[in-house]
Amino acid sequence: MSEQNSRFESLTVVVPVLNEVGEIGAWLRHVSRMLPGATVVIADGGSTDGTAEAVTSILENPRKRTIDSAVESLTVVLAKAPRGRGSQLRQGARMALEEGAPTHLLFLHVDTGLTEDSVAVLRAALGDPGFRWGWFDLHMDGPSSSERIIARGISWRGRLTGRPTGDQGLLITRQQYEAVGGYEPIPLFEDLDIVARLKKAERGTPLGAHIVTSGRRYRRYGHWTTVFRLWGMRVRYWLGASPEALYRRYGEV
Repeated sequence: MSEQNSRFESLTVVVPVLNEVGEIGAWLRHVSRMLPGATVVIADGGSTDGTAEAVTSILENPRKRTIDSAVESLTVVLAKAPRGRGSQLRQGARMALEEGAPTHLLFLHVDTGLTEDSVAVLRAALGDPGFRWGWFDLHMDGPSSSERIIARGISWRGRLTGRPTGDQGLLITRQQYEAVGGYEPIPLFEDLDIVARLKKAERGTPLGAHIVTSGRRYRRYGHWTTVFRLWGMRVRYWLGASPEALYRRYGEV
């Protein structure tokens, strides 16, 4: 494979962040290694811990590299957005499409990492003219059996229903993203919303490899407490509760 074909110049990764100064450096280092040549848009929702400033230091002085390792193989862009994952993803994608010419957008979370297998299937999807949108299976990084069961359940649910969640990463062609109108600026369930519109337009493709996400949310609140809380919120959402009302009641998840 040629050097040109092994790089990811046609891909833009959009990641929403809020107070992730402890994670952003390691994450950028990881993406730099796994997706050389890609553009990364960091959509900051008003961090107060120095996350945006750390990213800005890279943009203003790329040789100094104050984030914890070099990311020379990436183009890094900082997007300021209103707090809320939907608003941040929408603003990040808008900036990606206005400032570059990506053929594909990959929406990831900052606590999620790629594997060699996921990079291989990602590269194949980028070269597939029939591909429109898809997602990965999920592993969690913790040792507990609860996390393995939860991750396996999320993966199988996505495959069976064709409705993955944002934790699984969403790879969408530029054309398909624009056709469905992109992310809505809603505070919760922005992933369920856009996936419903994507699926209505065309069935997605399970990419057949896993990415690894942190189980920190489940460990913080309790594994099964978090599962039941999320499902309770989803049921209310499907019954017609607005994301804004759910956010006021439950906060961020």
